[in-house]
Amino acid sequence: WDYGLEQGAAFFAQKRALEPLHAQYDYRTRRVLATSDLPEAKRLAVRAELWDFQTKKLWEKTCDVTLPGETTRELFEIPEAKGVEFVRLFVEENGRTVGSQLYWRSADAYGGKDSMTGPCASGFEPLADLPRTTLAVEKKCDAGKMSVKITNTGDKLAFMARVKFLTADGRRVKGAIFDDNYFTLFPGEEKTVTAEGVPSDSVLKVYAWNADAHATRSSAGS
Repeated sequence: WDYGLEQGAAFFAQKRALEPLHAQYDYRTRRVLATSDLPEAKRLAVRAELWDFQTKKLWEKTCDVTLPGETTRELFEIPEAKGVEFVRLFVEENGRTVGSQLYWRSADAYGGKDSMTGPCASGFEPLADLPRTTLAVEKKCDAGKMSVKITNTGDKLAFMARVKFLTADGRRVKGAIFDDNYFTLFPGEEKTVTAEGVPSDSVLKVYAWNADAHATRSSAGS
């Protein structure tokens, strides 16, 4: 949480990183790893997808793995970057997704531990011109909880979508607790975010890095 008691982007990044069954990407080696924090062995499928700046899928691979409890295993390597790209990772158990991650990387070379260069640190200026997309938003208030369904209705990914609530005079509602936020939706994908501690007369605002904001006053039962 930040000084204003808001769950920032780092909160949700850490939440995703601490999934019990988790796939992660090593920027330096370009390898995908699977991690389990559970005590028992798990038979899993790990899928990796590589997407370019225009939301075109460049590459995909799935690997079946039996992962012992409380361990990490290297699986496979992802092709070298040609520019700013997006890496999606999924962990599946018995056909059900139990973990997912998104990474964005550049083609910049790593200059050493004392540098600020490399595929996770530099070369992201093109994100300022990420192709635009559109969002559709539905909301509902029930039993003191606000649920917001966001759908990417465009043909490009919606990068770092965010849900927030404001007071009538434009100030952020303090103390709202979200189950998720700061997420990326690919074309046609949807996500429902639930929030607690939100007054029924607050203003809902939903936007993404590359999508215009939706601002709607909430109301009970709407």
